[in-house]
Amino acid sequence: MIRRTQQDDTGAESWILISQVEHARLAGMLAERWAQPPLAPLERGDELLEAIYHHDDGWADWERTAAVDVDSGRPLDFTEMPLVESLAIWRDSIASAAKLGKLAGYLVSAHFCALLLRFSSGWRKAPNQTAIAEAFLADEERQQSAWLDAQRQKSPETAARAADALAFLQMCDALSLWLCCSQHPSPQTFALAGAPAVTFRSDAEFSVTASPWPFLADRFELEAVGRSIPAIRYETPAALATAPAQPARMRWSFSRFCKKT
Repeated sequence: MIRRTQQDDTGAESWILISQVEHARLAGMLAERWAQPPLAPLERGDELLEAIYHHDDGWADWERTAAVDVDSGRPLDFTEMPLVESLAIWRDSIASAAKLGKLAGYLVSAHFCALLLRFSSGWRKAPNQTAIAEAFLADEERQQSAWLDAQRQKSPETAARAADALAFLQMCDALSLWLCCSQHPSPQTFALAGAPAVTFRSDAEFSVTASPWPFLADRFELEAVGRSIPAIRYETPAALATAPAQPARMRWSFSRFCKKT
């Protein structure tokens, strides 16, 4: 779950809680509109696109009874999860992706292994967590090899581009998080091999431009839905689940051309 701090015009704060499943759906919509090579454009039914849309499906059950941080009383953000819980959720996401196909299983597994390694400085300090993390990596790397070998037999060309496909999933995931996690995100640059780096800006809330423009259409809108709750201390998951909440619809306008002032 993403916990996004939101301020209104008076400076009053609330939290917008965005499901990881909804964040992945946004990543899929971005991927579907992407125009740059080497893999785009993609259409629904393409296994890479479906993997992006569904790479966080394993979060669905956990988010129905989301936890709170015992010290701060805040709803747990996905970056604050205990390692053992994250790995269990990731395993569920990988198993769900594998039902889409071997390439999808490989991509989602490799994505989570890369995340685990990126943040290894935390778990390597604790021997018990190191053992759990390394077992996860070993299990997933064996499965990745099996999936990739099977994909080579089915479609050698697709398997040869697995690294590009993984990089594309990771970029779409990061771009979706850039939109979801902050009310006023700083400019961010994303780059894929074989394509020019793209810098995204959001100079006004929910207004997005990019240079060079990487999408199929010159203008479009995307929406994600969360729920807005008071930014107060929550003592238990039950208190969080029953907190007064309002639907929060975030609608981003993407435009190739900046509005003239």
